[in-house]
Amino acid sequence: MIKQKLICAAIFMAAVNLGGCLSTILPEPAPAKKIYRLSPDLQNSVTSPRTTAANALTIRVDRPNASKALQGYNLAVSMESGQLAKVADAQWEDSLPTLIQKAFVFELNSRPNMIGLLPTSGARSVYRAHITIRHFEAVFDRGEGAAPKISVDYLVTLSDAGSRKLIGTQSFHHENRAASINVNDIVNSKSAANKVVLKEISDWMNAVLSPSPIL
Repeated sequence: MIKQKLICAAIFMAAVNLGGCLSTILPEPAPAKKIYRLSPDLQNSVTSPRTTAANALTIRVDRPNASKALQGYNLAVSMESGQLAKVADAQWEDSLPTLIQKAFVFELNSRPNMIGLLPTSGARSVYRAHITIRHFEAVFDRGEGAAPKISVDYLVTLSDAGSRKLIGTQSFHHENRAASINVNDIVNSKSAANKVVLKEISDWMNAVLSPSPIL
């Protein structure tokens, strides 16, 4: 009986020691990723009142195309070598193409003579807009310790939603420079550049589709 108790005690002590070892071997929990929005003003779009013209242009905005590196949730940066990398512990709140799609719909809906529609809305549109994301990154052109240049480059195709007849295609590009290498500053600069480009796209579409453009 005594021998059996000694064996049990030995097993218990071994288990305690093993537990102590495991607590030091297992890695610490990874820090939670910071989630960023591309267009913070989208959060107020539901409650923001607006007046729409009776003859407003209805435009379906397809989900943009992008290279594999720009299709996901990662914040992309470009090093001096030209290699794309992702920012650690940070990501977009949704896939980048979806964020740009929603931001474009918001931009169109901020105008009195335009109505931007998502394909999932079920509403019928007269026109169809499609964006190809060619560049959307922070370029560390002055080294890793200096504020990066933000480069946003889209190719836009506008067509008739019914016949799919091409109406026009145009490239849009904008660059600015982040205030610092801080992720918040990089995201703010990306958001600002995206907003400028989407406004230029909307102005172009308005000029192409409206006999008397309303700006």
